Amino acid sequence: MSEDDYIVVGKILTTHGIKGWLTIKSYTSPLENIFKYNLQVNLDKTLKHIRVTDYRFMSKKTIMKIENINTIEDTSKFINHDLVILKKDLPVINDNEYYWHQLIGKKVITTDNETLGVVESLFTSGENDILVVKTDSKKEKELFIPFLKDNIVDVKIDENIIITRWENEI
Repeated sequence: MSEDDYIVVGKILTTHGIKGWLTIKSYTSPLENIFKYNLQVNLDKTLKHIRVTDYRFMSKKTIMKIENINTIEDTSKFINHDLVILKKDLPVINDNEYYWHQLIGKKVITTDNETLGVVESLFTSGENDILVVKTDSKKEKELFIPFLKDNIVDVKIDENIIITRWENEI
């Protein structure tokens, strides 16, 4: 399988204690969904299946324990590596719903066929998701477009285009 078959769902940040626990950042929503998948770690371009035997949510971090990793020394090879899953293992979504990875890299145009730029990333503002669109202008600006029905006219995944009702103020 190629790299395109996988999606990053988290990252291993650091150790937690001396008994082989790791602190992670989950990119899933809700955070605990990361533990529903068959996780793999991208260790220097080699994927290694891991089995999470325990995990805990603490006030400011999430920690996990990997099978057969029992000391702080055992954890060192995992630090700063991505947690990935096969895209085919993601839950099936309804029409007009999209995973963020499907939107990144899409060209954003207005209903008047004006090119605004390309989706560089997304983030959530709490109430809705926001497209971060890197513009084609020489000013290297970013547009922040809320991913709402009022703003998004159409998403054409196969054509790599998102059509929006957005006034370009650049």
